[in-house]
Amino acid sequence: FIYSDASPKKRDIIVFRYPPNPNQKYVKRVIGTSGDIIKIENHRLWLNAVEIKEPYAQHLSSKAPKTGVWTVPEGQLFVLGDNRDNSADSRFWGFVSVDEVIGKVAYIW
Repeated sequence: FIYSDASPKKRDIIVFRYPPNPNQKYVKRVIGTSGDIIKIENHRLWLNAVEIKEPYAQHLSSKAPKTGVWTVPEGQLFVLGDNRDNSADSRFWGFVSVDEVIGKVAYIW
Protein backbone atom coordinates (compact mmCIF):
# COMPACT_ATOMS: atom_id res chain seq x y z
CA PHE A 1 0.00 0.00 0.00
CA ILE A 2 1.25 3.45 -0.76
CA TYR A 3 0.17 6.98 0.05
CA SER A 4 2.13 10.15 0.33
CA ASP A 5 0.89 13.10 2.34
CA ALA A 6 -1.83 13.65 -0.29
CA SER A 7 -5.42 12.63 0.35
CA PRO A 8 -7.12 9.92 -1.69
CA LYS A 9 -8.43 11.07 -5.05
CA LYS A 10 -11.50 10.07 -7.01
CA ARG A 11 -11.13 6.67 -8.71
CA ASP A 12 -8.24 5.63 -6.45
CA ILE A 13 -8.60 2.11 -5.11
CA ILE A 14 -7.91 2.24 -1.40
CA VAL A 15 -7.52 -0.02 1.63
CA PHE A 16 -9.28 1.26 4.74
CA ARG A 17 -10.64 0.18 8.10
CA TYR A 18 -14.23 -1.02 7.58
CA PRO A 19 -16.46 1.50 9.46
CA PRO A 20 -18.80 -1.06 11.10
CA ASN A 21 -15.80 -3.15 12.25
CA PRO A 22 -12.45 -1.29 12.27
CA ASN A 23 -10.60 -4.60 12.83
CA GLN A 24 -11.42 -5.56 9.23
CA LYS A 25 -9.78 -4.04 6.18
CA TYR A 26 -11.76 -3.34 3.02
CA VAL A 27 -10.73 -2.44 -0.54
CA LYS A 28 -13.00 -0.13 -2.57
CA ARG A 29 -12.84 2.60 -5.20
CA VAL A 30 -13.13 6.27 -4.15
CA ILE A 31 -16.10 7.83 -5.91
CA GLY A 32 -16.57 11.07 -3.99
CA THR A 33 -14.60 13.32 -1.66
CA SER A 34 -15.59 16.19 0.65
CA GLY A 35 -18.49 18.24 -0.72
CA ASP A 36 -19.31 15.97 -3.66
CA ILE A 37 -22.89 15.00 -4.41
CA ILE A 38 -23.31 11.38 -5.52
CA LYS A 39 -26.45 10.08 -7.21
CA ILE A 40 -27.03 6.44 -8.15
CA GLU A 41 -30.07 5.31 -10.11
CA ASN A 42 -30.67 2.37 -12.49
CA HIS A 43 -27.01 1.27 -12.66
CA ARG A 44 -25.95 4.85 -13.46
CA LEU A 45 -23.70 7.11 -11.38
CA TRP A 46 -23.66 10.90 -11.26
CA LEU A 47 -20.98 12.97 -9.56
CA ASN A 48 -21.97 16.61 -9.02
CA ALA A 49 -24.75 16.28 -11.65
CA VAL A 50 -22.40 14.84 -14.31
CA GLU A 51 -22.93 11.23 -15.34
CA ILE A 52 -19.75 9.21 -14.85
CA LYS A 53 -18.88 6.41 -17.26
CA GLU A 54 -17.37 3.48 -15.38
CA PRO A 55 -15.96 0.80 -17.69
CA TYR A 56 -14.53 -0.98 -14.60
CA ALA A 57 -17.92 -1.33 -12.85
CA GLN A 58 -19.72 -4.64 -13.22
CA HIS A 59 -23.48 -5.03 -13.15
CA LEU A 60 -24.06 -8.76 -13.33
CA SER A 61 -27.68 -8.68 -12.22
CA SER A 62 -30.76 -7.15 -13.76
CA LYS A 63 -31.65 -6.03 -10.23
CA ALA A 64 -30.64 -2.41 -9.73
CA PRO A 65 -28.33 -1.77 -6.76
CA LYS A 66 -29.34 0.55 -3.94
CA THR A 67 -30.20 3.98 -5.29
CA GLY A 68 -30.08 7.36 -3.64
CA VAL A 69 -28.36 10.71 -3.29
CA TRP A 70 -25.50 11.33 -0.86
CA THR A 71 -23.52 14.48 -0.01
CA VAL A 72 -20.00 13.67 1.18
CA PRO A 73 -19.14 15.43 4.47
CA GLU A 74 -15.82 17.16 5.12
CA GLY A 75 -13.00 14.70 5.79
CA GLN A 76 -14.99 11.74 4.45
CA LEU A 77 -15.02 9.57 1.31
CA PHE A 78 -17.80 7.81 -0.58
CA VAL A 79 -16.54 4.42 -1.79
CA LEU A 80 -18.03 1.74 -4.03
CA GLY A 81 -17.01 -1.76 -5.00
CA ASP A 82 -16.55 -2.41 -8.71
CA ASN A 83 -18.91 -5.41 -8.51
CA ARG A 84 -21.82 -3.09 -7.77
CA ASP A 85 -24.54 -5.72 -7.48
CA ASN A 86 -22.67 -7.62 -4.77
CA SER A 87 -20.75 -5.01 -2.78
CA ALA A 88 -21.00 -3.79 0.80
CA ASP A 89 -20.02 -0.14 0.41
CA SER A 90 -20.97 3.46 1.20
CA ARG A 91 -24.48 2.94 -0.15
CA PHE A 92 -25.17 0.66 2.80
CA TRP A 93 -22.94 1.67 5.71
CA GLY A 94 -22.01 5.28 4.97
CA PHE A 95 -18.83 7.23 4.49
CA VAL A 96 -15.19 6.40 5.23
CA SER A 97 -13.15 8.86 7.25
CA VAL A 98 -9.94 9.92 5.51
CA ASP A 99 -8.25 9.07 8.82
CA GLU A 100 -9.25 5.40 8.38
CA VAL A 101 -7.47 5.06 5.01
CA ILE A 102 -4.48 2.74 5.24
CA GLY A 103 -3.20 3.19 1.71
CA LYS A 104 -3.73 3.20 -2.02
CA VAL A 105 -3.64 -0.08 -3.86
CA ALA A 106 -0.57 0.03 -6.08
CA TYR A 107 -0.77 -3.42 -7.72
CA ILE A 108 -3.62 -5.70 -8.68
CA TRP A 109 -2.99 -9.26 -9.75
